[in-house]
Amino acid sequence: MEKIVHYNGGTHNYYGGSKSMTKVCVAATNSIPVVGEKCSMYKLEFVNGQPSLMEWLTSTLETVSYMGNNVYTVTTCNYIYIVQVG
Repeated sequence: MEKIVHYNGGTHNYYGGSKSMTKVCVAATNSIPVVGEKCSMYKLEFVNGQPSLMEWLTSTLETVSYMGNNVYTVTTCNYIYIVQVG
């Protein structure tokens, strides 16, 4: 069972009794993400309580799912990204 825990600056998902966690991030990019490649994007992070876009290069993408309206769900080994392409 998945439990979603909100904290200041992001969200972590905990699966069952496992101590592993996956970070969920919101990001923007200019190119459509492709499975098996890395993706250059701007990740939304909170710095001192203020939203900030941080330049980011992902590890190799494991899955890419189109959600609609140029929004994709992208997963890597440690992250799940909700990505706006535009």
